[in-house]
Amino acid sequence: MGKLYIFGHLNPDTDSIVAAISYANLKQKLGETDACAVRLGNIGPETMYVLQSFGFELPPLLTSAKTQLTDIVFDMPPCVSEDTPIRRVWEIMSTNGVMSVPVTDDEGRLLGICTAGDIANATLRGVFDHSGFVSGTRNLCDLLSGRFLCGTEGAVSGDIQLAQTNEDLRRMKGVVIAQWRDGIENLAAASPADCVILCQAHNAKQTNGVCRVIATPYDMYKAARLSSQSVPVGHICARKNLVTFKTGDYTDDVTKTLLTSRFRSYPILNEENRVVGTISRIHLINHARKRVILVDHNEKSQSVAGLEQAEIREIIDHHRLGDVQTGMPMFFRNEPVGSTTTIIASMYSENKLVPEPAMAKLMLAAILSDTVAFRSPTCTEKDKRIAYWLADISETDAPELGERMFRSLSDKLKGLTPQQVFFQDFKEYGMGGRKIGVGQITCWQADTIDTASIQEHMDKLLVKERFDVLLFMVTEIIKEGTTFLHAGDDRDLIWRAFGTNVSSEPFFLTGVMSRKKQVMPALSRCLI
Repeated sequence: MGKLYIFGHLNPDTDSIVAAISYANLKQKLGETDACAVRLGNIGPETMYVLQSFGFELPPLLTSAKTQLTDIVFDMPPCVSEDTPIRRVWEIMSTNGVMSVPVTDDEGRLLGICTAGDIANATLRGVFDHSGFVSGTRNLCDLLSGRFLCGTEGAVSGDIQLAQTNEDLRRMKGVVIAQWRDGIENLAAASPADCVILCQAHNAKQTNGVCRVIATPYDMYKAARLSSQSVPVGHICARKNLVTFKTGDYTDDVTKTLLTSRFRSYPILNEENRVVGTISRIHLINHARKRVILVDHNEKSQSVAGLEQAEIREIIDHHRLGDVQTGMPMFFRNEPVGSTTTIIASMYSENKLVPEPAMAKLMLAAILSDTVAFRSPTCTEKDKRIAYWLADISETDAPELGERMFRSLSDKLKGLTPQQVFFQDFKEYGMGGRKIGVGQITCWQADTIDTASIQEHMDKLLVKERFDVLLFMVTEIIKEGTTFLHAGDDRDLIWRAFGTNVSSEPFFLTGVMSRKKQVMPALSRCLI
């Protein structure tokens, strides 16, 4: 069925990343073992500090929700080595109901592709033209149910010829097929041929000589036919201009290629170029889509590219209702709390499960981050109750952890570029036909923030990405307020939104700490 991807919003903050990790863990405990946490962008220093401190790995990056070959069920035909006789290759095709097989080396890397047409052409050539034959004694013994009487194993080549007399055996070269009779083994061993096949040789004896001699129970006609089918597949398979796909390729792109190619199936390779299966047009009809769960967001502008192609299974969020639409009913849980992780932690409890201490500490850090250590106006009694429940499980001092996290962030901001600081926690909104962007950084104190450089970055970004309004919030825990930077033509926006006459920029608003509960509703009233 494929993985169940769980992810937060673009430019993920700590709550977004931890919500994905903790909900994937809960899903796995409830039996959905294919649930996995991913991220949609780079994380900030606070989130990295939390993950590293508590022993969690950074979730892998997901760049698109479009369907990839890894999301669909494709054929898994056996591969064959280049030494496999074409007769055996045909038997493999017949058994598996396929018309082509990949030819690989010992490591599973693709060397070529053999189709039923390739085998048919080679077999017909063997019927009408016995010249230029190439095979090996091992393949001949395999197909002829033969046994080795003389000589050493190895490659054989030359024309396939039928010997009627002893004189024929003395002069013929290449691959010679003769009827067994008493004493012919010694004559065959002295033949100048590359290989002599003795037919209906049930009583043939071992002998000494230079020529390779094989005894078979079959008659001369069947021996000639089977010999021509012992050609190694490596000699007839296509090796150039092969059409192949990678497991990460998007089905949209694969479909375009298949519509312009004549073959029935194509190899799929992994990152090491090893064959993992084959795909044909039939696999791209009504194929499965990526299954995803959105946490900490429910707006398309904040989600992954190609979301419209995915099957959205659930949404767990604590923000306003956005514009994500689904074709089928699904589970949606939205609560007015300060952190998405609060909702997920309560779901552990509802299912009578307790997160492991390390997971509990990670979830506690996410709640502290999103509620600004319980100082944000978005913080609810439920956030505090759940946070202290997690603190008890992990034996952690919640206030001390919060202060340590935010002080660590203040220190780490010193080494970041203005662009990196601005996009630590950035969200894009559509309001009244306008494109609005609001970034926020929460720190212990703002003396490490170069607001002049960030303002310069915002002015450039406004023009480059065609935003109507850009805001950046530097929220200080010590001062319990936010410094605002603004870019855009609407200079009195803050005055209209907050009833504050701003005479200069940047400006500080005491008590304003929440983008979700204080800033965005105020902007919405002015812009919609």
